[in-house]
Amino acid sequence: MGNEKEVRIRGLLANPANRNLNCTLNFCVDTGASITVIPKKIAKKLKLVKAGTAKIQLADGRIIDNDLAYAYLYVAGEGLMVFAAINSSDQSALIGRDVMELLQFQVDVARKRILKPVHRFKVVSMLIRVTGRRLCEILSKKR
Repeated sequence: MGNEKEVRIRGLLANPANRNLNCTLNFCVDTGASITVIPKKIAKKLKLVKAGTAKIQLADGRIIDNDLAYAYLYVAGEGLMVFAAINSSDQSALIGRDVMELLQFQVDVARKRILKPVHRFKVVSMLIRVTGRRLCEILSKKR
């Protein structure tokens, strides 16, 4: 890999049944990947259980068969269960759109970092206050 626009993030990947079986990985954030991908040697080390297979299309257009497994991923202060493709090659681990969308992360390619969402409840409460004030103004003008 080694692309100068590549965004990487450290994360902890664990066996969901036994989180003591874990390892820290340097994930490549791939917004073109629809699913998270982990190397087969990592899946074996964590003793992940195969949960199925799927045909996956690679960036170069090839379609390959991949095993699938559930894993627990902890990244940027957030943890979640992921359904990951087990790659038989030893390419680096990828975090795909599945995780990015679930955690509502965005990619800042220029600064090579992940942007976490702003807490919505602050924005919502501000909108309620503004809307409520405008409603009071409208109602007072009609009187």
